[in-house]
Amino acid sequence: MRPRFPVLILVLSLFLMAGMSGCGGTPTAQLPTAEPTLPPQAAPSALQLTVAGQLFDGAALRDLEVTKTVQTPKGEEATHTGIGLRALLDKVAMHEGAITLVASDGYASEVAVADVSDDCLLAYNDNGGLDAVMPGLGGGAWVKDVVEIGMAEAAAEPEPEAETVITINGRAFTQQDLEALEQVSQDVDGKTYQGVRILDALEAAGVTAGQITMAASDGYSAGVDVAVLTPECLLAYADDGTVGAVFPGMDKGLWVKMLAEISAEGGAPGGEAGAEAEVPADAILIVNDHLFTLADLQALPQVEQEIEGQGYQGVSLLAVLEAAGVTEGTILMTATDGYAAGVNIDALNPECLLAYESGGTVGAVLPGISRGSWVKMLGTITIDEGAPVASAEPLPTRVAPAAGNTRVVVDSLGKEVTIPAQVASVASMRSGTTEIICALGQADKIIAVDEMVKAGESYGAFIASIHPELMDRAAPYRNRDINAEEMLRLNPDVVLHGGYGRISQAEALQKQVPDMPIVIAHFETIAEYMNDVRIVAQCVNAEDAAERLIATLQGTLDFVTERVQDIPEGDKVRVFYGGHDIYKAYTGTTFEHAQIVMAGGVNVAADLEGWHPEVSAEQLLVWDPEVIIVLNGVDVDAILADPKVQGVSAIKNRRVYSLPEASWDFSSPRALFCIEWLAQILYPERFADIDIDTEADAFYRAVFGVDYAGPALGTGAAPEAETRTITDMIGRRVEVPSQIIRAMPLSSDITGVLMALGAGDQLAAVDSMTPGNANLLAAFPELAALPAPCAFFDANAESILAVDPDVVLTVSWQRDPDRLQEMMGIPVVCIDLNLYAPTIRFLSEIMGAEERADEIVGYYQERLAAIHEALQDVPRA
Repeated sequence: MRPRFPVLILVLSLFLMAGMSGCGGTPTAQLPTAEPTLPPQAAPSALQLTVAGQLFDGAALRDLEVTKTVQTPKGEEATHTGIGLRALLDKVAMHEGAITLVASDGYASEVAVADVSDDCLLAYNDNGGLDAVMPGLGGGAWVKDVVEIGMAEAAAEPEPEAETVITINGRAFTQQDLEALEQVSQDVDGKTYQGVRILDALEAAGVTAGQITMAASDGYSAGVDVAVLTPECLLAYADDGTVGAVFPGMDKGLWVKMLAEISAEGGAPGGEAGAEAEVPADAILIVNDHLFTLADLQALPQVEQEIEGQGYQGVSLLAVLEAAGVTEGTILMTATDGYAAGVNIDALNPECLLAYESGGTVGAVLPGISRGSWVKMLGTITIDEGAPVASAEPLPTRVAPAAGNTRVVVDSLGKEVTIPAQVASVASMRSGTTEIICALGQADKIIAVDEMVKAGESYGAFIASIHPELMDRAAPYRNRDINAEEMLRLNPDVVLHGGYGRISQAEALQKQVPDMPIVIAHFETIAEYMNDVRIVAQCVNAEDAAERLIATLQGTLDFVTERVQDIPEGDKVRVFYGGHDIYKAYTGTTFEHAQIVMAGGVNVAADLEGWHPEVSAEQLLVWDPEVIIVLNGVDVDAILADPKVQGVSAIKNRRVYSLPEASWDFSSPRALFCIEWLAQILYPERFADIDIDTEADAFYRAVFGVDYAGPALGTGAAPEAETRTITDMIGRRVEVPSQIIRAMPLSSDITGVLMALGAGDQLAAVDSMTPGNANLLAAFPELAALPAPCAFFDANAESILAVDPDVVLTVSWQRDPDRLQEMMGIPVVCIDLNLYAPTIRFLSEIMGAEERADEIVGYYQERLAAIHEALQDVPRA
């Protein structure tokens, strides 16, 4: 670390430069506005300004004099006295269009008259001129030494054509088309929406029944049945000229913004041949094409249930199905937001109900059945095509083991299950469980697998790749259910299943075949993971192998824990764990959450309710995660380019990673190695001594007997880009190298800040004023050896190119920086030296010296505070 002497020299030199700038002709480097300011000077009598061709002298301008306290482009407060710009424009009848502010050096900036607020003024400067002070506008509008204000020429705009706002069932609707329908207004949660009824728009497009899909311009979509729409549902006008779907009292997932298209499925235009019967306005549910109103449901047996402390009231689900003629098979329950879940009727019990919801809808409440089947805002119930059909022949009789040749296993549910003492055959109905069985060396006992292992895809891809024979095993499924008849013909000694999302399959099978030994091993929490391994081991007679496997898995967890356990809570990395995109989050009850915690991170979505709820871009900006993790196969580049989340730290720093393989997020033993991979991403300095790819090879060999064959892990899923785009201090977007190696400042003030930041070895040259700056050379004599070809006031493309910089750093009043950048092909970044602390922080960010900036700014602010305190007792003149 450099001694503080250069910092003191730098600060003092800047004070001196500020005082001498009136003599030397260099722009004034004003002190931060927190320092006391001198009373503004009066308008000089010699002052002149041309406005719209009219010449105003000092006396005429003084009549418009105002004093304003405003915010600078960097958010600091400053007080200025000068000429009220709005009053001046009114004086020459400039009420619309745009004005051009022209500086004495020829620099010009165009500003819309509508953007000129009452706080805008032309402030008196120390050189007897006027500086534009434009609060609320970018730094480029704050023109120094304004000598003329002209009317900008407006280009003739072509007559706009009527654009399509939304397409419904193939028909294009313009804004005029929508306004031709009856206009309505709705107050929802304190906000007023205006637009047209969705039902009216659908009718105009010939859609009166069936399912509709609403698609937004950003790709988001949601589905709903026309039967559940009410007259309160709107297509609401948005400020950007689009429309959005507003569904009062219904799931927010249906509130599609920037709605571009509504497509219809199964609806026919009213009055045409084949048109469906009109759906009653009060119908709230369709079951197997049978319409139910609220009164219809209330006429059936009513049920009250208290589940986990919450009371539900509604109608028996079995009674509703019977009333609609549905008594067997698998039903598919679809919500108005498109969510769907299937369940076999044999798994239902009399306690299952359709509970009344506050929005006038009903939801499926299914005690004893997976929560994933509890469908809210239920719109339709249909018979699931392709589901198992009851055979006319009786099911085969299961062959039970001989008495005395059995043992009892206690599964993840605490249920005691009797299995053969020596198991010869297993039906493994979950890919993670299949991986455990193979890791225990018992793959030859597997006679049936789930559909993903059978296909060698998704979560089953890995284990099928190292045990391809598993793809030849039976997969006793039809659609979403286990086929009891086929399972009985296979007659495994034990069926292994688990997972909160699929438990209903096991429940339905157990109801159909009560004496089938079905053992649940969930693998849904890290805390219970080792116990679940032991449960599987008991079912394949591999207890000794299980302890060896557990030692390997626990060793991986302990290795990570030892390295991250001492991280203070306030220093832990904030992590967002998404799914197939970044708009759904894993909450505090999930396996993914436990992975974050064990890796030493903080799950920003931990307190959300539910398992995998939706989140908004606005919420992500509030959380500001430092690292984002998404599932395997997700396009990381698309996330990095998402315009809605560019302010998120993980996006700005390109710390977005997709899981290298499927099943790294739960169930599989690989999900425990994922914790080590995640930890070294969060805290690379704590794992600098390990090679994560070598670690993966060692883990895979210990558990599965093979080397890791997935994508390289060392760099994660988001390789560092060669360039980055920044916004400079006058609002220009500039693409600069990710690491700046050869910078050229065009001002000695900028040079001094760079040297104080410790960035001297990143300079290709200095400005031509630095060799004559005795204070600066006294502090940093090494600057004398660097080329000094030019400065901001005589910037020459050829001389700059001769020193080959990778970026040029110049003042905010640089004449036409865009043209200079275009001529050289080198990025030009503008620095506002009027803002001392922000300048230091900005330069530190682009040069990679943030810690040094904190020290300098802290010292500067301490000295200013001391000076301010010392001057408190000095009377004003």
